[in-house]
Amino acid sequence: MRGGRLTWLATAVALLLAHALPARAAADADPASDVLLLQDIFVPQSPPPTQSLVSQLRALTAEAHKAGFPLKVAVVGTNTDLGGVPQLFGQPQRYAGFLGTELTGATGHKQEPLLVVMPQGFGTFQLGPSADAALKGVSISKGSNDDLIRAAVAAVPKVSAALGHPIKAVSGGGGGSSGAPVAVFVLPVLVLIAGGLILRRRGRDEDLEDEDDEDGDEPQDARRAGAPTEPAS
Repeated sequence: MRGGRLTWLATAVALLLAHALPARAAADADPASDVLLLQDIFVPQSPPPTQSLVSQLRALTAEAHKAGFPLKVAVVGTNTDLGGVPQLFGQPQRYAGFLGTELTGATGHKQEPLLVVMPQGFGTFQLGPSADAALKGVSISKGSNDDLIRAAVAAVPKVSAALGHPIKAVSGGGGGSSGAPVAVFVLPVLVLIAGGLILRRRGRDEDLEDEDDEDGDEPQDARRAGAPTEPAS
């Protein structure tokens, strides 16, 4: 029984590592590619941008989806936002090609329209000249991460309309700051904890089964040995 449990545990750990290690390595290489597999926007992590601006940008990409235009947006404030490819900071068009290729390879989708926003300008992937022309009317202030997100908020409706998918304006939510969703980082930890609890419970159940089997195999004579004898009449 114990050998079977250990084999099961080793297999489970191996599977978890096989899934966790490639994801962690990919995150170190390019954080935006991991985040954009789960949602439509990537924003700088430090300093965290204002929540209302992030909510507004997220709502705009949701409207674009409803209009048949699944646009993803990567806002990059510094080279640290690029993980293992910091050399692409300051080259929004080159980075857009790099990130877009990563996304299409990971999802298997032929079309992954992408907008990149850096202090140095915009980069696009699978958007075409109409989008490039629309972006010429959008300025980027080089003051803060909030300024970059404001530029993205201004750019998304223009790009969407230029490609034949007009969307309505949206307002932001509450204040505060925000980075990538907590679920992106917490979910793997919760999976590991849940797996550990399941293994622990399974181990206890198997130990109880072992004890029951041992009790069941004990000879009746041995169990009677300690029983009190009735006095002779």
